[in-house]
Amino acid sequence: MTDSVPESPDFLGRIEQDMALEASSDRAFSAAREIRDLLEDDCLVGDLIRMDFGEAHVLVHDALRQQVGGVPQGCLLLAGRSQGALEDGTEPAQEMPSLLLLRVLGSSALPNDIEMQQARFLAGQRASDSPDNWDENRNTDQFTLNQMRFAGLRCSILGTFRMVKDRESGKWRLAFGSDIDNFYAGQGMKVYKPVGDALKRIVNFSTDEASEFARVRIGEVKYAAALDDGRPESVPVLMSTRDGVAQRTALFGMTRTGKSNTVKTLDRAVYALRLAGDGKERFAQLIIDPNGEYA
Repeated sequence: MTDSVPESPDFLGRIEQDMALEASSDRAFSAAREIRDLLEDDCLVGDLIRMDFGEAHVLVHDALRQQVGGVPQGCLLLAGRSQGALEDGTEPAQEMPSLLLLRVLGSSALPNDIEMQQARFLAGQRASDSPDNWDENRNTDQFTLNQMRFAGLRCSILGTFRMVKDRESGKWRLAFGSDIDNFYAGQGMKVYKPVGDALKRIVNFSTDEASEFARVRIGEVKYAAALDDGRPESVPVLMSTRDGVAQRTALFGMTRTGKSNTVKTLDRAVYALRLAGDGKERFAQLIIDPNGEYA
């Protein structure tokens, strides 16, 4: 008795297999492109030099900060491994495994801070009896100035963006997890400041496809009151019914920081949801207003 030889596919069968492989490759390439599009070379901020499971420390330079229009406190950043040019057929998980979403908390100490503070002090002394600033060439040499312009940023790690593949459909989609599963002390990561469409995608990201419909605008991103309107990071913030249903929401803030106006904006947005979509994204509100602020 001889072993049966599997029948090879006919000509049309081979074409179908080739088309399926090509379609799978195209989907993988599109998925890799989707997550790579969140990073723009012109928005490079610096390098991630230290991290743990909760915080990341970023090395930045004044020139890069100026190029991206500043990095204010509370600014959202993305960190990822630089992978070079994207090639057709590359698996998204291999090309860009994940992106870390960071929020700037404040400054971070660098190993040479004491030395740089001494250099600034001496430069200030040299310029104290002249109208020139201490960072001008006649007071400080270019090499020392360049070293002074490096600084550290301390950031909280908000979570991880990555591409996941649906086992049934084989389609790739962007997913977000509110933590990280691992980190390597000996691997560097480039850090970028998302703006425009990339930032809009991040601040309005949702894993619920139904919530993509019937959304209303409640405001826009603004990192600091001192910043002008119309900046690249001034993207709209959208709200859907599912953002408020079955969740407890509390609003805290100091006096005169806009708490009442924020509540008014949210209430108006919830009411506006009645007019959006097919009418299914609607729910009732009960407003208890003893001070008459919302009448």
